[in-house]
Amino acid sequence: MIVPMKHFTLAALRQDEEAILVALQKLGCVELIAPEASEEDAAGALSELENRLGKLSGTVKFLQAHAAKKQGMLTPRQQTKLSELTNFELSEDALSAAEIEARLSALSAERAQISGLVEQFAPWVGMDERIENLNNTENVAVIAGFVPDKSAEALSSYEGEAVMLRYGEAGSMRAVLAICHNTELDGLYEFLRSIQFADAAFPKLTGYPRDIIAQNEAHIARIDAEINELNAKARELSERERPGFMKAHDKTQIERDRAAARAKLLYTDSAFILTGWTRYDTVEAVEKAVAAITEDYFAEFRAPLPEETPPSVVKNGGFAGPHEMVTDLFSRPNPRVLDPTPLMAPFYMMFFGMMVSDAGYGIILAIGSILFNKFMRPRGTMKKLVGVLIYGGISTFIWGALFGGWFGIDFSYIDPIRGAALLLNPMGESMLMLGLCFGLGLLHLIAGMCVKMYMDFKSGQAFSAIFDTGVWITLILGLILLAAPMLGLPAIIGTIGTVVALASALALLLTQGRHQKNIFKKFTSGLLALYNVTGYLSDVLSYARLFALGLATGVIGQVMNTLAMMCANGVGWVFTVAIMIGGHLFNLVLNTLGAFVHAARLQYIEYFGKFYESGGKEFKPLAVKTKYLDVSA
Repeated sequence: MIVPMKHFTLAALRQDEEAILVALQKLGCVELIAPEASEEDAAGALSELENRLGKLSGTVKFLQAHAAKKQGMLTPRQQTKLSELTNFELSEDALSAAEIEARLSALSAERAQISGLVEQFAPWVGMDERIENLNNTENVAVIAGFVPDKSAEALSSYEGEAVMLRYGEAGSMRAVLAICHNTELDGLYEFLRSIQFADAAFPKLTGYPRDIIAQNEAHIARIDAEINELNAKARELSERERPGFMKAHDKTQIERDRAAARAKLLYTDSAFILTGWTRYDTVEAVEKAVAAITEDYFAEFRAPLPEETPPSVVKNGGFAGPHEMVTDLFSRPNPRVLDPTPLMAPFYMMFFGMMVSDAGYGIILAIGSILFNKFMRPRGTMKKLVGVLIYGGISTFIWGALFGGWFGIDFSYIDPIRGAALLLNPMGESMLMLGLCFGLGLLHLIAGMCVKMYMDFKSGQAFSAIFDTGVWITLILGLILLAAPMLGLPAIIGTIGTVVALASALALLLTQGRHQKNIFKKFTSGLLALYNVTGYLSDVLSYARLFALGLATGVIGQVMNTLAMMCANGVGWVFTVAIMIGGHLFNLVLNTLGAFVHAARLQYIEYFGKFYESGGKEFKPLAVKTKYLDVSA
């Protein structure tokens, strides 16, 4: 359901500002919307906290990179109390970790610079001349540079008087030193350019290239030794100090969020004004929190004005709750209409199970998700995703049992056509399976159209509800009844279908052009509207993906079983077990991902397209938000 929002205005004394913001942050149910204040103090404090947060985040990543035991995505978050986190301060030893990080960063930059210098001089290592002597004199010109290695032999073809010395390679280029009389310089340059010569510029250093390389390599060795020493210290500090830096990071993040909220307040000399949004069911809690701090305040809660767009907040418990993330992946609902999640969730769960349709996989998916939820304690969107997978696993088990799918095992020895299926076997009874998919697709589409009718009736648009949506439903149902005689049903049903379809088509013809003023356009608009029946036909065909993905799960499972049995008869049972476990795990992951995406696609395109009004914005209250720790009151 859509949770109604209240516009909140609070005026209080500046001396109570910090305490009130702390209390509202603990509640986590007020989103501030006031324009940013112009006071430099608030902006300066926020900038300072942003910089500190960035440094702490970098240090945490640095310590995690040096940890003996890495923390993965599945590692449970550390638990702490808010009061403990608020009073936490880093130790002096912890601060040394930040110094180590800074020193390592500086050494890495220095090493890269010196390595570049060594690389620059490497092609000239065989040169028996000091760098400082490679200068032009009154009569002699010295040119240093590179030519493509394939052009190096062409140097000997120069017809003028010059000394051409070749040295080492730098990639595909050859180092060259050319010495000539000044009178030869122009001609030499013209020749060198013809063979793609590129000048080389030496740094202002002294000595032979080989000595410069040796000195800098020795310097690199000293840097590497210091880096190794610092890395050892970082590994030693990591396990001990990383939790502290995580606490410092999350403490600073909480303070940063509060500073960002403070930057949105409006001030007078002695008071401040706060405006924002809060849920209707938290109004009393907000006022109690402020009243517990001070009696000197003014608070007003009112409904949104027509020109205001409050945040979109939905509240669904039980089965529908986790499926909110499916809706959010598409778009948040308009806060002034209805929440589609409770209406969408049963269809999503049903289609998800049909697309995986293996009872064994369903058991693994459901139990694995339950265990993940219990031990990993996911939060937010991840927690909802796990909930979706739990219900998806249950649906997969049910459909798998109905279709006879158990880890891709062939049960044809039980029944050549139906196997172990309780309802039907998709492989042996493909037409029945396709008919089931199309039937459920029609039910899904008509359900979406019924929701649209309800919304139109609720908004006072009864004529539109009946003739823009209701008549399409009767037309579709009439066309379905037309096929009754072909299915062996009484002919009277087909006759009823004919009457219903023709009456519905006539109603559409007469009403769909009602907005046109010209009578000819009224008729043609109604006639063209009937063409939309092809759109509904293509919508129904989209549900063939239920059959296709379910079939893919079973076929891949059977292939894995066949490969495993081939290995059992050949290379041994070790490979058989590896293929059985790895192959079926791969099949489960692949088809779970496919089912998640395609079940969502059917909701977004076929279902939501009939009635859904998006455009809601996320509710972002001031709250205790952390990255590394789970915080309790």
